Amino acid sequence: MKHILIIWNVTLLLITSTVCFADENNTVIPPALDLTLNEGETAVEQVSLTITPYCIRPVYVDVIASDPSVSAKNLSGVIINGCGGDTSTFDIEFTGAFSPQQFDLLFVDSEYGAVLASIPVSIYPKQNLEPLLGVLFNQSGIVFQVSSSGCTQKNDFRVDVMESFPLQLRLTRIHPDPCDAYLPLGTQIHFKYRELGILPGDELRVQNPLDKVAVPF
Repeated sequence: MKHILIIWNVTLLLITSTVCFADENNTVIPPALDLTLNEGETAVEQVSLTITPYCIRPVYVDVIASDPSVSAKNLSGVIINGCGGDTSTFDIEFTGAFSPQQFDLLFVDSEYGAVLASIPVSIYPKQNLEPLLGVLFNQSGIVFQVSSSGCTQKNDFRVDVMESFPLQLRLTRIHPDPCDAYLPLGTQIHFKYRELGILPGDELRVQNPLDKVAVPF
């Protein structure tokens, strides 16, 4: 009887270990998601999880949002993963909201509730993005050419840097221009890399749309 109890305890330990993988033992694609969606607008993105360790039973993987108030729907349902390098791929439908959303997309063992891995997600409304007349990257920073009615200044804007690869930049106008001057070429505003916490060699992408009346630098 003593030997039976020992075997049972070892077996229970093995089963438990198969459902408590740490994030570093698994691989997710993509490593992060940065979306631009207006309120009510939807987009379907494909994500995948590869479970590297071997397991003595399959893992039933589901994908949920860390914040229950956001809309991230797993269209693929629960998928059985055999571990040992097996990859499970899911289609996730995201819905935009009026304000920005930031949360984690969690890959979970649906039987035991253990989190297997996660993907950080950022969703920003499109209407907050300032249309650009031009953008220039130089050695010290970034120059944005923006529309102006005569009173536009640098402190009228906010730059959000999203931690992804490459880094995603968003320029948002937080104060309107109250003046009525006619400036067809707009004005230039400068942001130094060190202001934004960016290194000069970092790969960057600007998410703002280019206005129809773009001007050359």
